[in-house]
Amino acid sequence: MKKLTAVFFTLALFGLAGSARAQFGLEAHGLYTFEYSHDDLNTIEEFGGGGGLTWKIIKWFRLDLAADYYRPKTRCPVSEDQGKIRFVPVTIGAAVGGPVTDCLSLYLGGGTGWSFNSASGDEMEAKDCLVWYTAATLEYLFPGNLALQLQYRYTFIEPDIKNKPMDMLSKDVSFDHMEARIGLAFYF
Repeated sequence: MKKLTAVFFTLALFGLAGSARAQFGLEAHGLYTFEYSHDDLNTIEEFGGGGGLTWKIIKWFRLDLAADYYRPKTRCPVSEDQGKIRFVPVTIGAAVGGPVTDCLSLYLGGGTGWSFNSASGDEMEAKDCLVWYTAATLEYLFPGNLALQLQYRYTFIEPDIKNKPMDMLSKDVSFDHMEARIGLAFYF
């Protein structure tokens, strides 16, 4: 029954894509991470970037596949040393919404993925982990196939952090944070 449901859902998506003018897009963005939720590590805001693929199946539903990169500074809770933790979340998401005017669209959605993490320095080690997000995207479509995207995203990410000198493992340290993004997309 699960296989039949998956096949039906896949065929329905392709049917919707064929019945309407589906659009594929490539996008690149800059991002600013802020308001980290874990005060013990004193995580400092950071700039980053990323890119992705967008598939507007119909004008009110889209799928996004993306990868980001950012390295916020943190302070190790035991030794007071500063380090950087690298996050590379690879995510897939869905959003609903659509045109507000002829050239402006609003989408609300969310997604999940896997974050590849590492820590700089000798003090900490960061484990890879699951990542979730919610997002609101405002997209302005220029004449032609170019679009400007503004996005607010709240990201839930909780890697295990190991303090190497003390051989202590902190489970699920929260690096939940907000992101402001701006990017350009090109649709085919």
